[in-house]
Amino acid sequence: MFVHDVGALALNNFGTVKGQILADVAGAGDRIINHGKIAGGVFLGPGEDTYIGKGVGFVTGAIHGGADNDDFVAGPAKETFFGDAGSDHFGFASILDSPAGAKHDTFADFSHAQGDRDHPQQSRRRHRAPHQQAFVFIGGQTFAHYHSTHPGVIGMLRFDAAHHLLQGNVNADFASADFEVNLPGVTVFHANDSETFFDAAYATSGHDEKVRSGEREVRREGREVMHAAGSAAVRVVSAASPFSGL
Repeated sequence: MFVHDVGALALNNFGTVKGQILADVAGAGDRIINHGKIAGGVFLGPGEDTYIGKGVGFVTGAIHGGADNDDFVAGPAKETFFGDAGSDHFGFASILDSPAGAKHDTFADFSHAQGDRDHPQQSRRRHRAPHQQAFVFIGGQTFAHYHSTHPGVIGMLRFDAAHHLLQGNVNADFASADFEVNLPGVTVFHANDSETFFDAAYATSGHDEKVRSGEREVRREGREVMHAAGSAAVRVVSAASPFSGL
């Protein structure tokens, strides 16, 4: 699919797009919401573009934002994003969309110098709701060590410089990450490289969802995790939440 000199691309895909998507209209502000399959790469043009993955939507190639400031919201599929030039923002609506381990997403050209931001749980959020609080960035410390010295803190982000992974914790299991994003080549991650909030009411790591992918039927079992933190617990903003930013 090639969009040239005809304005912005607006695609809400529920089927299969065979081949690459190339949109090169400068300043158009392309937008793709992908519930289906794109069998190829996505190359959005100059301008403030948006890609949102939904449901079983996936792209077999990489997703490029092109020049200018772009927003990416990853879906459940394992995907690779390139912001290219500009201040780009990457996020997802549920920790199930970029789980720790082999199925995590990749923000392949994350750049502090360009003003890129990683927003676990959301896309670009400009306002924090009154009931939300920010994740605490703990540098390279482990979740368990930081919690041992700050027992009231849940909702932590850490950066594993050796493996280039931004990792997050949202519940009382401090032994491992609940979600992570691969940032290849990045060895230093700053606290202001991530701007994200979670709901200080309940803790949940997902929701039940039955999805069909090709001939496979997959059932994802959400599990609710409650942990008292003073008089409150934490809930990660989920895909079904009105605060998901989508």
